[in-house]
Amino acid sequence: MIGEVDQPGSDIQNYVGTLSQILAKNIRVMTSLQTKVDSFGKHLKEEAELSNKYYKEKAVIDAMGNPESQSQVPTDIPDDVFEQEDDMQNFEDDLLL
Repeated sequence: MIGEVDQPGSDIQNYVGTLSQILAKNIRVMTSLQTKVDSFGKHLKEEAELSNKYYKEKAVIDAMGNPESQSQVPTDIPDDVFEQEDDMQNFEDDLLL
């Protein structure tokens, strides 16, 4: 497109209008993509919070079912349990059982 504008007698107004349309379309696409990425990030955070809650409640329930293991109930489960890839895999494996 720039090569066409460099030619003598070219229509610079047409070039500017076309470029403006292309930029506007790209802005719409990028805005839509940003909205989707933000939504995905919120869903990831929600999933991590629910997973942490699941592990904490599972530990309590497991301990209730076995009175001897009550002393083994973890009280210091970190809020960022799923920063460890192995923990996420264990969670996925538990869901498949």
